[in-house]
Formats: sequence, structure tokens, C-alpha cells
Amino acid sequence: MQIAGAGEMSDTLKEYVTSRAQATVATQINAAGGASMIAASSVCTAGKTFVNKELKENTVYLYTFESGTPVMVSFLVGEDGAVSASGSFIFNEDFKTDTEEDMEQFFSEFGVEVERIETK
Repeated sequence: MQIAGAGEMSDTLKEYVTSRAQATVATQINAAGGASMIAASSVCTAGKTFVNKELKENTVYLYTFESGTPVMVSFLVGEDGAVSASGSFIFNEDFKTDTEEDMEQFFSEFGVEVERIETK
């Protein structure tokens, strides 16, 4: 994810700001749908902190369903294996999750990689 003015930041500050920005992607998507979507998504947000020494970099998962509201979960890596997870529903119906191409096009603005993972 590219941050305006990041070139003038220390590496530590740049890493911190980038991780915080990654956690706001769901809010940005809902914000594009207006104030009522932001309000609804803020009520439907959950978070948890836990230890997982295997996770080495910040990760964002977007869970989509055949019928149901998409959910985005951000995992932010901290010190000594601490991980902060935050999940939000994506209520903005203009956010297309029908195809990988739709999502790749949207997320290209954020400089992130889209990879399909199927679960059973």
C-alpha cells in the first residue's frame, strides 16, 4: 500500500502507518457507499488480539459467499508474535466481488496482491 509522504518518514513510522492503513481498507470501501454504510459497518466490527508466532507479515482476507455479505479481516503483526485481528462486513453493494478480476482491479489502487483461496 502506498502512503502519500511516506518518503519523508522514518522506516519505523512508515511501517506503522502502512499497517494502520491496511486495517482501514474495509472502512474505505464502506465509506464510498455513504455515511449510513459507515455507521452500519462500525456496529458490525469485531476485533481480537492473540499470539501467533507463525504469521510474519500483515495480511488481509476478504471472505466472499455465494449468498451473504462479504467480510474483510485484517491481521496486523506486532511484537513477540502478537497479532491484532479486526473484521468488518462490507455493506457497499457497489464493491464487486463477483470475479477475481473485479477484486484485482479494485485492490490494484492499494498495491496489494489478490489470491483466491477456496474453502470447503
